Amino acid sequence: RLKKYLPNDINQSCDYVNHLLDYLDKYHLQINLNNLLGSKVNLMTEIRDNNNLSKAVFDTMIKVPREIFVPIDKLSMSNMNRPLEVANGQTISQPSLMAYMIELLELDKYDRKHVRVLEIGTCSGYNVVLMQNILNMYDYRSYTIDTVEIIKKLVSISIKNIKNYGYNSYQKNVLINDKI
Repeated sequence: RLKKYLPNDINQSCDYVNHLLDYLDKYHLQINLNNLLGSKVNLMTEIRDNNNLSKAVFDTMIKVPREIFVPIDKLSMSNMNRPLEVANGQTISQPSLMAYMIELLELDKYDRKHVRVLEIGTCSGYNVVLMQNILNMYDYRSYTIDTVEIIKKLVSISIKNIKNYGYNSYQKNVLINDKI
């Protein structure tokens, strides 16, 4: 049923839709899935055409639904390539910028025994989940993502969002802290 919406080269589309449907069901959200899928295809086409991304970063951007990490009232804008306010004037960055920043980390270049990543400003938790997915794709035996957020409301939001995606926020050594 998805093939009419998604180009053949989008391999992670089923994971994306499964996570999205679980999220929509959990919160009893009614939204036009056709529009959401269409906007995701447009976003990913724009990111693919305007960035030189590795397959792992591109596939992860497809797989992880940004919808889970934006406020419900911004759900219809979640697949726009622009920042969106999450809370307290803080924004989730635009997807193309996040993909570019993650690409610059060159997560495929490190010793597969262990890698440690530091993120300052967890915000909604989206970037943590993107990095976690990429590190899993690269089959790291162990990794740590230290992410620091000082705004208590965003700490709560990010923990909830990471759990909504299906990760326990403390699994796989992901740390969220509201203290410097």
